[in-house]
Amino acid sequence: MSHGKRLLEALCLFLGVMFVVACEDSSLSLDPSSSNSDSALAIVGEVSEKDILENANQSLANGDSSLALKWLEKGINRYPNQDVFYSRRSQVLASEGKISEALSDIERAIQISGTSAQMLIARADLYRKSGRFENALEDLNQAIDIDSSYAIAWHSRAILKFSLQDFNGALEDIERSMTLDPTQLESLYYRAAIFEALGKTREAITDLEHYLALADTESSKHIGQSLLNKLQGLQSEH
Repeated sequence: MSHGKRLLEALCLFLGVMFVVACEDSSLSLDPSSSNSDSALAIVGEVSEKDILENANQSLANGDSSLALKWLEKGINRYPNQDVFYSRRSQVLASEGKISEALSDIERAIQISGTSAQMLIARADLYRKSGRFENALEDLNQAIDIDSSYAIAWHSRAILKFSLQDFNGALEDIERSMTLDPTQLESLYYRAAIFEALGKTREAITDLEHYLALADTESSKHIGQSLLNKLQGLQSEH
């Protein structure tokens, strides 16, 4: 396996999308210890849109994506013109690898709410995961046209361009993203991978060392350290 491919795999590993949101306490939230959680769905006719979403989120926080999907389906049935249920279900489906179904949901959400930078970025991510890179690029270009100050749009396009081996374009986009939002820790990791692809090993190592100094989770540290070890090994070979 080529070094460039290993880098791409390491980068893709880091692309997990965080979508589980901590929910506020609610008297209608599900009891995580309940053995009859399906029966709780029967009260859905009595609860608001907000309550349904909170119960779906609570189910996700408890690691029960199946129950979360049931809540979201109930929400769609009760509030068929609310895009939030489709977009949230799209996220859950994508996390389960059901990309085609997730794409259908995000497209329905766009039909309801209209085109927005956030929705386009979400759809672009699904296009990328399904190998439809040109469609993904079109969505990200449009998202940037809609809101050129939206750092995540530039960030997402940088990752896509890296996948397409447009490393110079990826570097331009990731640095624009970092300028717009200097707090994006992940951008240091991505830029390090881009630097390495461009043969700028020293710059890549500097970014990774900075990234590791700021990383606050074990998984982030592990991924960053793995790439740093590879780069340091390459540097020592020369």
